[in-house]
Amino acid sequence: ITHYLKYKVILCGRSEFFRALCFSGLKESKQATIAIKESEIVFTAVLKYLYTQDIDIEGIGENIVELFIAAGKYGVSVLKSYLEELIACNLSVDNVSSMLLVAEQEKAQMLKSYCLEYIRNNFEKVKTTEDFTQLFQTKSYFNIPQ
Repeated sequence: ITHYLKYKVILCGRSEFFRALCFSGLKESKQATIAIKESEIVFTAVLKYLYTQDIDIEGIGENIVELFIAAGKYGVSVLKSYLEELIACNLSVDNVSSMLLVAEQEKAQMLKSYCLEYIRNNFEKVKTTEDFTQLFQTKSYFNIPQ
């Protein structure tokens, strides 16, 4: 997906990523478009947030984790923190193991703590999920009880 960056001043003022992109001196800083790997719905939500400082969570739906990752990638720390709290408040037996991997990948310490606490408190149920089995095989250093 390619997006035209009309208002570089706003984007650069609110995003570490765009600031670096615009002022790095690389070829991308001289182009009017950039290639984006995120889904259109997620990147549009990031842009809307950068322009308006507002986010439509219902419009994001099941893409909230992708948006959380994108907020980190684009250096939108306020949005990333907000989404981290939102994800932490919506942990479940079915998603906690995968959210722990996301927290580790994104260096989201608060989310990681919430996930570990949720797993400790619901271990008997969580340990039966396929995601937990994969997590345990992949990340045995988390020191999760067996």
